[in-house]
Amino acid sequence: DDVKVTNNDGNRTYTFTNNGDFTFEFSDEAGNTGAKKATVNWIDKVAPNVYVDYSTTEKTKEPPAVRQLLTLRHILIKDSR
Repeated sequence: DDVKVTNNDGNRTYTFTNNGDFTFEFSDEAGNTGAKKATVNWIDKVAPNVYVDYSTTEKTKEPPAVRQLLTLRHILIKDSR
């Protein structure tokens, strides 16, 4: 393998913790150099919302029916019905 990454401490991988760009710089044994940009734009740091809906809020002898709704960015993901 004659291509070496010349930045990023020589690592061929980069861990994105936020959306953005990282440019890998590299060279080969002949002295040719280059760069390639990696872009990530899909990291979502918005926490999902979970809503719990009870069939009644009154005292009962039996447990009430419970429905859980999970939403992510205001899109219904799961309804536990």
